[in-house]
Amino acid sequence: MRIPDWSRRTWIAVIAVAVGAVVIVLALIGGSGGDDSTNGSNGSSTDDLPQGAQTNLTPSPLPSGDFGSKSGGTPLLDTLKNPFSAGYGSNIPHKVTVTLRADGAFRFGIRFRDGKGTIEKLATGQYTITRTVKGQFPVAQVGMQNGFDVTGGSCSITIDGVEFAHNPSRGRFGVAVCLG
Repeated sequence: MRIPDWSRRTWIAVIAVAVGAVVIVLALIGGSGGDDSTNGSNGSSTDDLPQGAQTNLTPSPLPSGDFGSKSGGTPLLDTLKNPFSAGYGSNIPHKVTVTLRADGAFRFGIRFRDGKGTIEKLATGQYTITRTVKGQFPVAQVGMQNGFDVTGGSCSITIDGVEFAHNPSRGRFGVAVCLG
């Protein structure tokens, strides 16, 4: 019995699978190197901050600076797809709390479904805002970028007392985005 020769299409498929496997292995090996575990935080804990992190309860005005962003330092680009173009749930008021933490300076942007009160600022330590937003889910989006001296931070969104999103930002110029 004779084994047929591989066709050109078969060779291309084998090469594509091999390249894909190499890319996946390189992505796994060259990952961020950080621990991806997150703590079940209620928004008041500082467990996700490095040792000795500042935890100011009010934002501090900081000099504007280059945070390494191609968008001129705006964490939420105007070119991003609108996360509020679709929704689910009832069109009722929700109590929304957005909390941002870092062990140094960070830049952030917050958008709400109702379009009122888009916030873009610099802060250090911790920044928290609570608003009532009427609408379907998602009701808020936040993006943050660490400053040059930051080793870690996080963003979280709590809606009606339930934490919907909590994501870390790691290292210098690290980025975190939360949607809830």
